[in-house]
Amino acid sequence: MILQQNIAFSQQVCYNLMGDKMIGEKLKAIRISKKISINTVSEKTGITNSRLSKIERGIIPHPSLDDINAILKVYEVPLLSVLCEEGYCDKRDGVLKNLELLSDFEINHIQAEIDFILKEKGMENGI
Repeated sequence: MILQQNIAFSQQVCYNLMGDKMIGEKLKAIRISKKISINTVSEKTGITNSRLSKIERGIIPHPSLDDINAILKVYEVPLLSVLCEEGYCDKRDGVLKNLELLSDFEINHIQAEIDFILKEKGMENGI
């Protein structure tokens, strides 16, 4: 039951990230803006060119959060940033919405993203 809820949540997040548009369109736009080839993304993520192309074109409309995160890491765009941009959290007060729908793994993943950003800013200890 919990696994089904997590899968449903992942699909809902992926579907809602761009409203009527699919997440693939957003990922493609980021890739093009950063002038990164699909081959480079494939090499760095281990996701095949074919799968990446299908994600970008919406043939795979609900890629896994793992796929999305791997792609965003190549683009050097934090997953949390995209989630906040699309209304899943509020940067102003730092409160994540719908946190109770996430698994411990997903929460730990988001925390790792936050820790990474803080480390990059030289704020490892929240200072």
